[in-house]
Amino acid sequence: MALTSLSLESLRVPFPCISASESSAILLTSIGVSAVAVIEVQLRNPVVADKVFSAFSAASERSLTDLSIGRIVYGQWGGEDIVVLRSCSEAWEIHCHGGPVAVERIFSDLQRSGVWIVRTEPGEVPTEDTDDVTHRLKKLLIKCRTPKTAGLILAHMDGRVDRLAQQSQSLDSKERNLAFDNIQHWQKVADHLTQPWRVGIVGPPNAGKSSLINSLAGLQRSIVSSTPGTTRDLIDVEIVVDGWLFQLVDSAGIRDVADSILEGIGIEQSLGMLAECDLACVVIDATNCHLTETFRTQLQTLTVPVCMLLNKSDLIDEHGAAKALANLHSAFSNEFPIDSVFSVSAQTQVGLSGFLSWMVKALIPEEPTLQTTLPLFQSSIVSPGAK
Repeated sequence: MALTSLSLESLRVPFPCISASESSAILLTSIGVSAVAVIEVQLRNPVVADKVFSAFSAASERSLTDLSIGRIVYGQWGGEDIVVLRSCSEAWEIHCHGGPVAVERIFSDLQRSGVWIVRTEPGEVPTEDTDDVTHRLKKLLIKCRTPKTAGLILAHMDGRVDRLAQQSQSLDSKERNLAFDNIQHWQKVADHLTQPWRVGIVGPPNAGKSSLINSLAGLQRSIVSSTPGTTRDLIDVEIVVDGWLFQLVDSAGIRDVADSILEGIGIEQSLGMLAECDLACVVIDATNCHLTETFRTQLQTLTVPVCMLLNKSDLIDEHGAAKALANLHSAFSNEFPIDSVFSVSAQTQVGLSGFLSWMVKALIPEEPTLQTTLPLFQSSIVSPGAK
């Protein structure tokens, strides 16, 4: 099912407060001085749109009452440029400057026109029925960070969430088994539609972990220094790869003996962080391939995919890089599960695209399509023990 088949009208769900008033307005976005705010106005009687929006001056002098669904109008509100979109037969969106002054000015003008202003937390949609699937899907949609994940959630507006819940409660054991197989297969992917996959970047001091993360993220976020123990706190950076959100977690260099109490705390945090990650990425200096016994022991306990990045490969020749990779394979493949080893360089970015492609495949071996039914709401599913 193509996303274009999901019309604006089909995605609109009037919030119940309109029943208490002929017109209501709500802020759909967070307030930010450099952002764009979206105010939604619902009118039970659409013919009064021009009167309600009397403070708006359209550049084309087009009537908002006669505006077709999906069309936009440019203009000014109190001297400020804004855009008005008709999102459905009884709703209009006002897109304005995201600062509180601009938003409150429009709210004040709307209130003078008889509109009831609904105050909520940013992104919260008031609803009398919190179990309504459509409202719950919209709340999930607000949390999406990429077009791909948003599209997958939008596709569930066709009722498949209810169908999966009904299948899980079927009297037919075969039907229930099919539902639970689906849930087990797709649960982890469904959980990561609204939260990033967590990737732990670990390794010895000065292996280039922070530089590697900076290169992957394209910004100077982590602390880079040649002094051992510089990164003592966990630092996370989010990136998008193939439409999926990943959180790269930088950590203190791991070695058996710390030079200070603070460095020791950082090492403990690094080791503990691995248990909470979806994937472990071990970074090793290509000019000094070495892992401590403490680190080896910790890696043996991991149940998540593990990879090794032989960083600073630009500092050794091709023969040296091949030899280092061979040594890593022979030295560690029998001790713990190394799914893949890559020769990379944070400075030249060589090998990073191959690593990112492997990362996506390791965590999402099968990608859902717009036809896939994902277990988005476990509360509506009967537990396997009820079979």
